[in-house]
This record gives sequence, structure tokens and C-alpha cells, in this order.
Amino acid sequence: MCFDPISMMAMAGAGGTFGTIATIASVAGGVNTAYSQVQNAKAQAAAATRTAEAQDQAALDAIEQGNQESDKQRRAGAAMVAENTAAMAANGVDVTSAHAIDILDDTSLLVEEDAFSIRETARRKAGNFSQSAANSRAEAKSAKSQAFFAPIKTLLSTASSVGNKYASWLPEVQAAGGY
Repeated sequence: MCFDPISMMAMAGAGGTFGTIATIASVAGGVNTAYSQVQNAKAQAAAATRTAEAQDQAALDAIEQGNQESDKQRRAGAAMVAENTAAMAANGVDVTSAHAIDILDDTSLLVEEDAFSIRETARRKAGNFSQSAANSRAEAKSAKSQAFFAPIKTLLSTASSVGNKYASWLPEVQAAGGY
């Protein structure tokens, strides 16, 4: 049996079998979409949470690397002060004189400034990672919220659409004595 499109539309509009099938398909599609939205939102939340954890670890690593680099700079600076002291002494300079002490103190101060700068840069880098982690946690929270609200919106929209179709059938059902 073959139906032309106009006949099919007339049957669907009259609440016939095709209309019922279309309604059931609409409901099934809405439920499927809602389920997919929940699964996608859960996956987004999980990914954002994993990203936040990685960013937290990167912040800790940045601090540790900064501490190590700073300590390395201090050791190198101490070696440089020792070399300068030895060189001054080898050249007959009194290393206890005010001028020699000023030179060695200036060198030590510059080394400390470099070490502080290294730590401060690492702290800022860690702060950036921490802020990114906080943003990722907010993204995860938003995705979890979407896992709740998006499917509800879809199901309500589907129900409204199906209700409109059903309402168009109701007068005909009543006229036929169904109610």
C-alpha cells in the first residue's frame, strides 16, 4: 500500500496511525536527547576536573622548580664570592678591608636578588596555574549544573510539542465519541 504525502499529512493531522507514530518518535527523540545531554555534561565535568587536578600539580611543580633554581643560583653565587675572595687574596688585597667587604657584599646581594627573582617568578607562574585550576573547577560545576537543567528543558520542550499535537487531535476524538 502506498500513500501520497498529502494523504499521509491528512492522516497524521487527523490523529491517525502516522500521527501517533510521529508523536512516539518525538517523545523518544526528546528522551534520547536528554540522556545524551546528561552524558555529555558528565563527560565535560569529568574532563574539567581532571584539568584542574593537572593544573594544581603544575602549580606545585612550578614552586618546586623555582625553589630548586633559586637554591642553584645561591650555590653558584656562593662559589663566585669564594672565587672573588680567593682572587683578591691572591692579588694581595686585604679581604677584611672595607672596600673588599663592600665588593663581596654587593656580589652576595646581587646573587640574593637573582634568587628572589627566580622564586617570585615561580610563585607567579604557580598562581596562574592555580587560577586556571579554579576556572576549570568552575567549568566542572557549570557542566554538572547543565547535566541537571539541560535535560529538563529538553523534556519540557518535547512535552510541550507532543502536547500541542495531542491537543490538535482531542476535538476530533471528542467528536468521534471517544470522550
